Amino acid sequence: MQNYLIFDENIKQMKELISTSEKIRQANEEQVTLTFHQKLHRAKLAIGKVTKNANNPHFKKSYADLNAIIEAVEPILLENGLLLLQPIHGNSVCTQIIDVDSGTMIESCMDLPTGLDPQKMGSAITYYRRYTLQSILSLQAVDDDGHSASQPVK
Repeated sequence: MQNYLIFDENIKQMKELISTSEKIRQANEEQVTLTFHQKLHRAKLAIGKVTKNANNPHFKKSYADLNAIIEAVEPILLENGLLLLQPIHGNSVCTQIIDVDSGTMIESCMDLPTGLDPQKMGSAITYYRRYTLQSILSLQAVDDDGHSASQPVK
């Protein structure tokens, strides 16, 4: 008699498990596939403002460096199925955001200056990566070092 009770209980648990699995499967089928722009919109809502974490002592200004921006945006982009890449194409630094499901992409590029030594070129690449990323996502940032840096030092 006790064996029948255990058997009945096991059958009941299996039916509940199958029912739960079926509900999950149906919910997944009903889930609407988001477009690239909907994913990007959700990501932008989650990103918010980027915290300034670096100082430019030459101009006595603070700014969010490239690492701070990437730390703030990349996890949110990935959560939304968006891949961030920053390749160099020819003489341009590009920032690309790609929808991993559809392959749809947006891109922001800036041409690198010519005639720089390797150290200055590396600095320019980092600077352009930061600004193309801020631009493509329309990140809220105060231009603390861009305009000021172009002015002669007093």
